[in-house]
Amino acid sequence: MTELIALDIETTGLDVVRDRILSVALYASETDCVAFFGDESRVIGSVDAWLRSRPPSIVVGWHSSAFDCPMLRHRADSNGEPLTLELRRMEHGPRRPNRREQAGWPAEGAARFASSSESGTSAYWARFGSHEHLDIAPFWRPWAQMRGLSGGLKSVAKANGIPVLEVDRTRMSTLSADQLCQYNLSDVRATYRLARMLPQSWLTGS
Repeated sequence: MTELIALDIETTGLDVVRDRILSVALYASETDCVAFFGDESRVIGSVDAWLRSRPPSIVVGWHSSAFDCPMLRHRADSNGEPLTLELRRMEHGPRRPNRREQAGWPAEGAARFASSSESGTSAYWARFGSHEHLDIAPFWRPWAQMRGLSGGLKSVAKANGIPVLEVDRTRMSTLSADQLCQYNLSDVRATYRLARMLPQSWLTGS
């Protein structure tokens, strides 16, 4: 089975330039997960060190091509903090599944990746050192649309029986350290479980 690491960040807002990172959670298993919080520079440094210590894997995220990865890159550069994260803007979205893959997922219609123009945001190819990166949100977007769901992480997770914590996003910066970490870990755990529900070939590109 392909080694996966789910990544999720919590921030003060959605502006990559003006806002800052509050915490970052990484999840490889229920007994191998962590949430870093506090000083932004130390958080970024801790994430980099944690990923560097791991064998090659695939880092998966939810809308991470458009937000998490560019946010991490910008905030690392702003703090002068080394981060092994390579970014390249994509003219089109991530890899589109082939016909064989489309025939197998989901049964009622093929999930497809959206291009950056379809999602309305800039998407980036990313790589964390020896770790490849894959944004899984576009896989789930058509599945969510068929069911009248928003396509957000929480709506898709709950529709698949995955429990998630809910908080008032406008008050993220007022959460206690424990509340912030538990919320971040809830999101990253859901991301990991949704990634594991996808066909293996979609994760590896084979």
